[in-house]
Amino acid sequence: MENVERELGKLVLSNLEMLEKSYGFLVQIDVQFYEKIENQFNAWYEDFKKNSGWHKKPGNKKNQDAIWYCLGEKYDNKKSNIDIDYSWLSACTGIAKYDDGETIEYGIHFGFNRDYFNFTAKTAKQFMQDQFANYPELKEVGFQYIVGSSEHRTIFLPIQLDLKLLIEEYPDYKDQALQPLSDALDKIKNHQAVFDGIAEKLMKHSKLQES
Repeated sequence: MENVERELGKLVLSNLEMLEKSYGFLVQIDVQFYEKIENQFNAWYEDFKKNSGWHKKPGNKKNQDAIWYCLGEKYDNKKSNIDIDYSWLSACTGIAKYDDGETIEYGIHFGFNRDYFNFTAKTAKQFMQDQFANYPELKEVGFQYIVGSSEHRTIFLPIQLDLKLLIEEYPDYKDQALQPLSDALDKIKNHQAVFDGIAEKLMKHSKLQES
């Protein structure tokens, strides 16, 4: 192993100038890629919110959502030693790893802002865990309940893109490369009645006043 690392180090040093230039280009490609992902998700989410009865609260952030969907990594408080320098491309294609070699998953979270509900950190986690248990069909189609640090407790749907398709469709990604994201959004839509049911139960614990 030491010999492999030594040879790899020599290879890196001998191609240092090219790697430096490549890194800058990777950052540029990564930003462009994530804009595609984010724009597709945001368009779906804004359309969803137009017809949603879920609570919002204009707080420090305009129209901050009390109950929400968001894109992000699957957090794990037992694995705090994550290499923070991985790209979005690596996270979305299963290349990014924890130090122990386990893949860092990326996907869509469903959760809520505890500040707007009558929960402690402990009871908020218990509420979400109970809701996930009450709807076994979520687990059957790939959703997970995940819990991290004090305010991390969400229902999570992992998404993994195919790097080969991303390469083939670069830079527009207009055919099949982003299909797993579309499929995930459809899966949420197909189970929206479940999430609306959870939201309805959440609202019974709400601190918010209807506007």
